[in-house]
Amino acid sequence: ECKFSVAVEVFIKCCRDYSIDDCIQSFGDRQLRDRTASRLQKERINDFYWKLKENLCSPAVRKKICDQKWKVEINFRRFSFYVDSLFKVNARLVVIRIDLEYGENSKPSLDQATGDLDRLFSNKRHNDKIFHALVGFIVKLEFGIYNGYHFHVLLFFDGSKRANYSDS
Repeated sequence: ECKFSVAVEVFIKCCRDYSIDDCIQSFGDRQLRDRTASRLQKERINDFYWKLKENLCSPAVRKKICDQKWKVEINFRRFSFYVDSLFKVNARLVVIRIDLEYGENSKPSLDQATGDLDRLFSNKRHNDKIFHALVGFIVKLEFGIYNGYHFHVLLFFDGSKRANYSDS
C-alpha cells in the first residue's frame, strides 16, 4: 500500500542483488570484531557499496529523486499559500498541532485510517463545542513500521471566537 523514497528503493534492490543482509548480520559476529572477516565478505560489501553509489548516481534515479523533491516543494508552496490566506482572512488564529495514532494493538488498513479521519471531520458539525471556530486544517498521513498509519494534523481556529482566558 505504501512506497519508500526512491533512494530507499534503490538501497533495498542493491541489498537483494548482493545478499548483503548476511554480511550485515555478521558485523556483530566475533570474527568481524576481531578483524578476521573473510575476504569474500569484504569484497561483497565493497561491491555493494560501489553498485549502490552507481545506481544512486544514474540519470534515471537522479531524475526520480529530483521529481520527488519537486513534489515536496510544490506541496510546501501550496500549504504556505493556504496558511497565508487563512491569516489574511482571520485577524487572529490559534494553531494546534495534534498527532493521531492508533493504539498499540490496532493496525488499521489505509482505507480504515482514512475513513476514520473522514468520520472525524464529517462529525465536526455534531461536535460544535470543539470545532465551532475551526477555519481550516492540514493533514499529513504517515506510515511507521512500529506505529502503522498515523496522522499529523494542524487545526486552525478563529482566535477571536475563543474564550479570552484560554488558548484551549
